Amino acid sequence: MKNLIFILLLINMQCVAQNSNNMKDNINVTFSGGQEKNIINGIIPAILTIKNNTNKEIFVLLFYPNPNDISFDCQQPFVEKKNRGWNLSEENIPIKIQSGETYKNVYFLGRYFKFLKDGKFDIIYDLELSAGTGNTQSESISYKGNFPIQISSGSNEELKKQLSYYSENLKSDNRKIKEESAEALSFVENPLCVDYITPMLSIENLESKGIDALSKFNTPQNQKLISKMLSHRESDVVSKAIEALHKMKVEIPRKEFISMLASENTDIVFLGLENLEKNPNKNDMGLVKPVLNSLNDTVAEKAKGYYDLLEKMK
Repeated sequence: MKNLIFILLLINMQCVAQNSNNMKDNINVTFSGGQEKNIINGIIPAILTIKNNTNKEIFVLLFYPNPNDISFDCQQPFVEKKNRGWNLSEENIPIKIQSGETYKNVYFLGRYFKFLKDGKFDIIYDLELSAGTGNTQSESISYKGNFPIQISSGSNEELKKQLSYYSENLKSDNRKIKEESAEALSFVENPLCVDYITPMLSIENLESKGIDALSKFNTPQNQKLISKMLSHRESDVVSKAIEALHKMKVEIPRKEFISMLASENTDIVFLGLENLEKNPNKNDMGLVKPVLNSLNDTVAEKAKGYYDLLEKMK
């Protein structure tokens, strides 16, 4: 009996492996360069193409712009590798690809590399693709390969033309185009990009990405732009602005945190209390007292903790 169970398990494992191989053999993955001229420290696209060679509709998961399930490498000199980061809150929905059809995503190598001189570079990719059909459980399939990218010197006018194209696309009603454009602009290593990134601060769901991108260029202008985001209605944007200003070594005026205590967003009130508490001032007692009655238990508890601390300072 034990031998029979072992044989059945072995057959099942072989079937799973065979199905996995069949799926990989019938889903073609390629990468290629995305434009005629890739300017050093500019926008350098790489196009991922997935072709469904099966006779069924398939579903794939591609978290975009996602550093988790795809990585790039380059072993040549004059390439500075960046920390690609890790997305802890990735979300997506399955992408349908009909039999015989293709799906494309554009990735931007500025997230992964800084090229230090012009020339031809061999880019190595490693992709974990979750794929399946409507009748089968999705499985993770590994694809590895390489593709060439030519990097060239370019004029400021050429770079501005590229930046302008992607900045205009930030206004697109197509979510995919908008996300790709934000990703393209966010990793440009040239301060010329600032004027083209700034519109992201007023586009819903792109504000935090815009703050991150601007904070890489620590100038009075960018400090001022990011400081204005402290009055944003969304707590994650306010939190990102605080984080960026700290990274830029900018001292945030105390009045900014005090104004957060009057916000209708309890998460922003919490941020205000949290940051005031880092540099307690007994003059805050009158400002904190109304927050003690907050209907949000977490905020009320935070306010009480800070208020008790201030009482001890009398």
